[in-house]
Order: sequence, then structure tokens, then C-alpha cells
Amino acid sequence: MPGLPATSRKDMMDAITNLNLAEYVMAEQDRTMTDEAFHIATELKDFMMQSAVNIGDAQARIEHANAYIQSSLQLTKTVVQDCNAVLENLSQSPHENIQDDDLFAYQNHYALECEKLQDGPQVVASNHHHTEAPYQYKTRTLATPDVGVTSTTPLPGSPLPPIDVSPQPFIKPDQAAHADQSLSSTAGELKRQLSSVTGINYANNKKLKGDSDPENQKIYTLRQKENLTFDEIANIINTDRISAGGVGNISSAAVYNRYKRNCLLIAMYRGEAFKPCQLDEEHGTLRDLQKAEQAAPGAFDEEEDKLLVKAVTEIKQEYWKLVSERLEALGGQKHTCKDCADRFARIGLV
Repeated sequence: MPGLPATSRKDMMDAITNLNLAEYVMAEQDRTMTDEAFHIATELKDFMMQSAVNIGDAQARIEHANAYIQSSLQLTKTVVQDCNAVLENLSQSPHENIQDDDLFAYQNHYALECEKLQDGPQVVASNHHHTEAPYQYKTRTLATPDVGVTSTTPLPGSPLPPIDVSPQPFIKPDQAAHADQSLSSTAGELKRQLSSVTGINYANNKKLKGDSDPENQKIYTLRQKENLTFDEIANIINTDRISAGGVGNISSAAVYNRYKRNCLLIAMYRGEAFKPCQLDEEHGTLRDLQKAEQAAPGAFDEEEDKLLVKAVTEIKQEYWKLVSERLEALGGQKHTCKDCADRFARIGLV
């Protein structure tokens, strides 16, 4: 630049150089910032896209979980209803009168239904066991969840509320509510001593239970009075059970076993002389009752076996009559034969 001192020209050139350098640096920084911003924007876009995928996957998982929860609750409701049906059927007969052939069916049904819950959500209390037979449980109504109700449907990730289907101990009715406890204890001890002296197990009284079962009474009546086959009786009993909301699962073989075990006792407590009906004689039930197919001890022939059964039956019929008369003579108060038998069966029970 003419007219300017050399020093000034040099300063001006330095200033221009510095300005160009500053513009270059600013442009470079702007390019770098733009690249970084683009990179950040790209990463943000990828992150947002991945987030959308994750959100969609989460929503699908939530829907699947909700469907599983609803399915599990429905299964739980069905199983609990089935268990209630079994327990309700148990409640229709006294605990001590339920027959062994029925217990096996009840136990299997109850165990199988409860096992259906073990692969699903935690809807069963951890203390659920099958080690005791169901007839030892106290009959009760189980709570069932309401499927689809917002207030009772758990949110995903929340533990499902436990449904208490754990077995409860069977509570026996107070069989001696009107008896003096000290007298009952003394009588029970005397009864146990009687068992040890005679060799007869009076304490268990197993043969005194079946006669009071309403189903056994009906089986006896249908066989003795109406001369029905065991198949026909089984159909009638199952129809009655189903009508009462129970399970119709008694077989003709079970009916036969009940009849064979209890017919003599029922006849005795009714004050009747047991006489095998026509079907008993035709189909061999009479032979089963008399156990004539076994070797007769003491050179008993078939006719003497029949007389022996008749003699035992007649003595049993007179037994509680004599007990009633002797009790009246000892205490001065009259009781019926059946009352004496029932009371004796309950002495010593807890």
C-alpha cells in the first residue's frame, strides 16, 4: 500500500493473514460441529427407532402376559370349582361313614385337579400338600377370582394374589356334647379294657358305622325291598349324587361291597331278620355273605354253615335288646336298642 510506512503495511498484512486464519479456523470448527451434530442426530434417530422397537416388543410382551394371566385365572377358577364339587360331595356324608372305595376316587380326583395349578402362576399357597386323604379335610368353599374385572386383575409384573386352596384338617362333630367328660373318659377306659379281655376291637367300632350311612340304608332297601340288581342300584345312587351337586362315581362293585359289609347290621338295627333276596340266592351273594366257599373249620358242612350264620344273626338281633334291658335294670332309665348301640360306638372317641 503506497503512502503507508513499511511497518504499517506489515501490520496490515499480518492482520489480513490473521483474519484469513481466523476465518479458516471458524469454518473448520463449523464443519466439525456440523459433523458432530449430524453424528449425534444419526445416533439419536437410531436410538429412537430402537426404542420404538423395544416399546413395541414390550407392548407385545404385556399383551401376552395379560392373556396368560386371564387364561391362568380361568384355569384356577375351573379347578377350584372342581375341587369345591369334590368337597361338597364329601360334606353330604358323615366323615366316619364314607366307604373306602369312595375315598380312593375322591383322593385321586382331588390330587389331579390340584396338580393342574402347579405349572401356572403362583395361585396356590406354598403349604399345599396331598399327603393326607381328602376325607380328612374340613369341607369349605374356596374363593375364585373374577376374570376380567379391573379391580381384581393384577398388573403385569405384580405377583398374583394367592388363592387359599390348601387342605384343612377335618373337624369331627362333637359326638358327645351332652356327656360328662370325666364319665366319658372312664367309660372309654372300660371299653378299652373290654377289648383287651375279649379280643374284640370294640374301640374302632368299624362295623357300627356303615349301618347309619344313608346311602347304605338306601342300598339295603333297594336290594331287599325292590330286588334290584347292583348295576341298577349304582345308577340310582349316582343320579341322587349328581342331583345333590356331587360326583356320580360309585360302581356296581362298590355297591355290592357296601351291601355285603352292612346288610346284616342294617337288618339288626332295624329289628329285622335278614333274609337274602331272590337275586342274592341266584347270583351267589348269599354264598359270599356266609363265606361258604372257605374251608369250614371243625367239620362244618354247608347246612351247618347256614345254621351258624342264622344263629349269629339271631344272637346279634337280641344282643342290643339285652343290653338295653340290662342298662334299664342297672340305671332305671329306658333306652332303645339303637340308642344303646350308637352311644356305645361313640364312647372313647375324641
